Amino acid sequence: MKRIIIRSAALLLLLLLALFFFYTGKGHTILLDNKTVTLGGTEYAAVNMLEVRVDRGEEREVLKRDRIKEDVVGQGHKITVTYLDKGVEKVVEEKFRIKTGQAMYLISLPGLIGGAEGWIEPFDVEP
Repeated sequence: MKRIIIRSAALLLLLLLALFFFYTGKGHTILLDNKTVTLGGTEYAAVNMLEVRVDRGEEREVLKRDRIKEDVVGQGHKITVTYLDKGVEKVVEEKFRIKTGQAMYLISLPGLIGGAEGWIEPFDVEP
């Protein structure tokens, strides 16, 4: 009886570890979009040039009307956007979470800078 309890506990521990590693190690694709967008009835204009960093990755330059791809691992992330506004450098930082069931997300950088709701949304590729 003692052997059955020990083996059951070991099996349960392995299942819990597998679930933990599944959620923390799942990869996602994020599309960083610098195009003019209308969110919530307000139009947010694209910025000429932005510097974007997701998590601790390298800083990437995103020009007006560009969309670049960033691959991330895990659910919790932080995005940092640096841009010039009338000659003054501004930095916007935001933390966000990704759901495991969705593989790709679209981040509207002008919407993020403007403080719009819905600046991040699931992105589905049509077949």
